[in-house]
Amino acid sequence: MIKLNCKGQSLVLFVLILPIILMIMIMVIDIGKMVNLRNQLDSINYLAIDYALDNIDNENLSLVIEELIKKNDLDINIAKISISNKIEVELEKDVDLILFGNKIIDVKSSYIGYSDNNKKIIERNN
Repeated sequence: MIKLNCKGQSLVLFVLILPIILMIMIMVIDIGKMVNLRNQLDSINYLAIDYALDNIDNENLSLVIEELIKKNDLDINIAKISISNKIEVELEKDVDLILFGNKIIDVKSSYIGYSDNNKKIIERNN
């Protein structure tokens, strides 16, 4: 019986699977960055609407909200601030992805807040 030399098989298999493992790791990092950024935008958006509902009588409320948002993060693009019976704030920010050749994707957060029977209601606007 002839015994074959199989010492290089593990190395070949490792070299073939390594790029797939690296791509999966980078994809997890990119998705984690987007989820983290979305949570930050949601938090800032909630804070801004909560402040706006407490100070609804302020005549410069949209400027104050914008200043509050910029204090928390200077790179946020304020897509929309609308104040009527409901307060709507829509924020977006760019995130650089590693996997897709530094492609920039907008992460958005939109919330609506209103007062109902002296109770603040803040909910996500889809």
